[in-house]
Amino acid sequence: MLAEESQPVGHFGEDPLALATFYRLMLGTRWNTISEAANKMAKLGLNASANRIQQALALSEFPREVLDLFKGVGMVNRTARELIRMRNEQGMEQIVARAIAIDRAGKSSRKSWRSSAA
Repeated sequence: MLAEESQPVGHFGEDPLALATFYRLMLGTRWNTISEAANKMAKLGLNASANRIQQALALSEFPREVLDLFKGVGMVNRTARELIRMRNEQGMEQIVARAIAIDRAGKSSRKSWRSSAA
């Protein structure tokens, strides 16, 4: 159950994947649009602008190969923006290929995530 309108319920605005989950959970019951959600979340004390919600929803659609890299360490809004920028510039196929190449033991592949897809 949500807290009263005047009480903050957490930091969904700081975790884009949690924000996307929260948005979808309440869609159709507490709000019907992203703009309405942003307004109601603001009343709850959450830092979740309409733009941030849109970014969170876009990020939540990324393939598991990419999102699984952030399990256990979490994700912040800056990382979400960077991943979306990379998707727009390089394409999802390139992002997934690079995600697969990352050593799960914590060592990155030889190619930098930021290098161009030449």
